[in-house]
Amino acid sequence: MTDVNEAYAPHIVDPDAPQPDMSSEEIRDFADKVAEMYPELVRKPATPAMVAKLTVAQWAKHFADTDRKLIDNAIRSGLIGGLDNTEIARKVIGSLQLNGIDGATEITRQQIIRLARVAVAPRKVRGK
Repeated sequence: MTDVNEAYAPHIVDPDAPQPDMSSEEIRDFADKVAEMYPELVRKPATPAMVAKLTVAQWAKHFADTDRKLIDNAIRSGLIGGLDNTEIARKVIGSLQLNGIDGATEITRQQIIRLARVAVAPRKVRGK
């Protein structure tokens, strides 16, 4: 492996410069050594956006689970009620006349929109 002090890295400044002849493992090792030498250059991981004590990823999982249950319930109630496939699909995705707002998936879509407004809006304010 190339020593950190002997590393050839002008491609960082000039993209047209020749690339170093290093394997991906050697590049990772080199990057780790540079990070140890210059810790101020290493970006800290972003803190996840928290909404009501949960991260956006946790909310997304919750919405996905809820959406699955809503769709399952719409299909099951349609089958038990003797509806045909078209009517069951309408219960799941909504009617064309109402642009889908009467379907089971609309609930999740609205929840995601509200979560995005709550999670993104405060970050915009902090950046001012």
